[in-house]
Amino acid sequence: MDADGSNEANLTNDPSNDDSPSWGGGVADADGDGVPDFRDNCPTTPNPEKIAFSSTRDGNNEIYVMNADGSNQMRLTNNLFIDIHPSFSPNGAKIVFTSRRDGNDEIYVMNTDGSNQINLTNNPGFDFQPSFSPDGAKIVFTSNRDGNNEIYVMNSDGSNQTRLTNNSAHSNEQPS
Repeated sequence: MDADGSNEANLTNDPSNDDSPSWGGGVADADGDGVPDFRDNCPTTPNPEKIAFSSTRDGNNEIYVMNADGSNQMRLTNNLFIDIHPSFSPNGAKIVFTSRRDGNDEIYVMNTDGSNQINLTNNPGFDFQPSFSPDGAKIVFTSNRDGNNEIYVMNSDGSNQTRLTNNSAHSNEQPS
């Protein structure tokens, strides 16, 4: 649909649970200074060519990509466990997502063709809702590893995982 809610269209035409859509990467550097920022109208401008989403159409949640018009739908993950919350990197080269293949929710990253799936987090808590920073250097996510949902950030290679919030109320990051 358009940003104002008009022109809504069903692109997947599938009765299963399709959710967690995310536009493909693509940073607009309108002013040419090499930094995607507010002077470019927004931190990141979606690539109108690709959409990543999760779907249960094959029996359990898997990650898919498709063209913005709904064509060329392709499954990227294929395992017996839940894969959800896909989000493109700003340059469109990677997709970060949540997977339960290790027994609980962990953050994974893969190439946009589904290859090179790498686990970035590994702890007894649940790590979920990942999203890249506008420059692609960091990934923000929610975790309950300290007993409460808190917002964390890490380098895009999974290193330097740092808690950003610490309060008794649940803090959830919402992917942009």
